[in-house]
Amino acid sequence: MRARDFKPSRIAAVKKALKGFVHEKLSKDLLARVGIVGFYEYSAPIIDLTNSIKDLLKAIDSLRPLGSGTALGDGIVEAYRMLKDLSRDGVKKRILVITDGTFNTGIDPRYTISSLRLHNVRVDFFAFSRLYPTDIAIIREILRTVKGYFMHIKYGDLSKAIMEFL
Repeated sequence: MRARDFKPSRIAAVKKALKGFVHEKLSKDLLARVGIVGFYEYSAPIIDLTNSIKDLLKAIDSLRPLGSGTALGDGIVEAYRMLKDLSRDGVKKRILVITDGTFNTGIDPRYTISSLRLHNVRVDFFAFSRLYPTDIAIIREILRTVKGYFMHIKYGDLSKAIMEFL
């Protein structure tokens, strides 16, 4: 997240994209809830599911690059924990992964597939910058089992790509 191949930096591009997503999603769907999980060498919830745009924007502003690892599997598990107890009829459970790194630490994300499939959790991936072929293969393997979308953004506007997807 410290690299500057996205202007002004990767972390700034992610923050801008997340803020746009939060505004767009929560202004159109009053029942929606958004939570944020940070994942690097380990994962941690940044903010639990909420519909408070103010609280989410504050949480997004607090995001910082921490370490050099990318523990995708740990991040998916933490996000799943936020979603698993939602039982309201018609609730769509969805994890949006925004990542710039190779998946180089933590549990193997493929071990999360069965729980995601069992609870009908959709996973969408927005990867930006360089990914290794093994990372792309992991994403594709996950998406063969659970519903989801994959966009690899090598340059340009991350916010625009996410908004076009919505």
